[in-house]
Amino acid sequence: MRTLRLGLTLIVWACLYAVLGYISLLLDDPYTRVAFVWFPAGVAVAAFLFSAKRHWPALFCALFIARMLLDAGMLHNLETSFVLSAISLGSDLAVAYCTRRFSRRSDDLNIILVWLLASLIISALAALMGVGWLSLSKHISLSHFWVWWAANVSGIIAVNIMLAGWMVNQGSMTRLSRPMQLGIGVLLLAATLLATWHIFSQSLSLADNTALIFLRTVLPIVLILLLTIIVGSRAGSLTFLFLAALVVFYSWQGLGPFFLSGLNSNESLLLAQCYLCTIALLLVFVRILTRNIKSVSPESAFSQRYHMAMPTGTLTWDDPALFGALRLPDSRQGLLDAVAPEEVNGLLDYWQQAIDDGASRYGYTFHLTLAEGKNFTISQQEVIRVDGEQGFALIGRWEVQQENSPAKY
Repeated sequence: MRTLRLGLTLIVWACLYAVLGYISLLLDDPYTRVAFVWFPAGVAVAAFLFSAKRHWPALFCALFIARMLLDAGMLHNLETSFVLSAISLGSDLAVAYCTRRFSRRSDDLNIILVWLLASLIISALAALMGVGWLSLSKHISLSHFWVWWAANVSGIIAVNIMLAGWMVNQGSMTRLSRPMQLGIGVLLLAATLLATWHIFSQSLSLADNTALIFLRTVLPIVLILLLTIIVGSRAGSLTFLFLAALVVFYSWQGLGPFFLSGLNSNESLLLAQCYLCTIALLLVFVRILTRNIKSVSPESAFSQRYHMAMPTGTLTWDDPALFGALRLPDSRQGLLDAVAPEEVNGLLDYWQQAIDDGASRYGYTFHLTLAEGKNFTISQQEVIRVDGEQGFALIGRWEVQQENSPAKY
């Protein structure tokens, strides 16, 4: 069963990589083979970051095959495709490795800083190697270094943050009821897409007030940040996906505020990527606030640590009295039985990452139902593996919020 799940996961990542790769290759220079946008970089980095290290070789092969098949479908030179695929995926793997190796667990700002620096530096090295190869084989100018570097960095930032927001769901920062959150979310989604369409579907003329047009580009940013705060990171990622599609499409058509006089469509597209990266970085800092700011009263939110002995799965709790008279599960299976069915596999994967790598660096949010219909939202903050003479144990920390607390509504 686990092998089947791994195979399906590899197929999903490879398909996503291929789809975004196809879109990116449609926008590249057919002679130099330097893409002006490279969205698959973000897919690959996210795939490595959210997979156990023991799965990295299989994941690398799956993404490499997807890239080679994509290039074959575009009738690209086999030798050039092999070299560029190895450089591109090798750099993506290096970004993920450095992020895991050099960042501090449970320090969100440190993780983001290490990830961002690794993306900037390793993408520069990859661009130097890739453009250097192309300069020898196709005699292109080394000035294309900056195009490769910008395309790779922007792809990592925008797509990686978009996927992370979907996979590591951070809930609302408000006390609004769920129906109210969804209602406001739908309105904000519609407003964001309508504003983006209106701003980016128009062509500029010399008579237009350029400063005012640029100022209007702030409106979609404000709307998507409000949506993320009120509804959660998944809603923000979904809206960002639609927004990015509109921005890239219209910028490539020579429309919108970034198509300035004297710039060609490729340079306009680079400006659009900078705009999307700005939104993505703002989104990730909003998610950090979501994880660290408690928007509920102390009576309805608290921390709880647990110790899970393996392989028996015996659970012990640091302070079970925090749950009042409710009886907490004393085994791994008992805990899984109380978790929402659609979230069980995600929790198992989260634990497995800690087992394989020694720690899980990213949070996971799920819902727990105990006796008497008491419902809790659990934000798993950290899990580490501790080895002993008779096996190993997982030690983790929860941030617990009681859903049916009066303070929530």
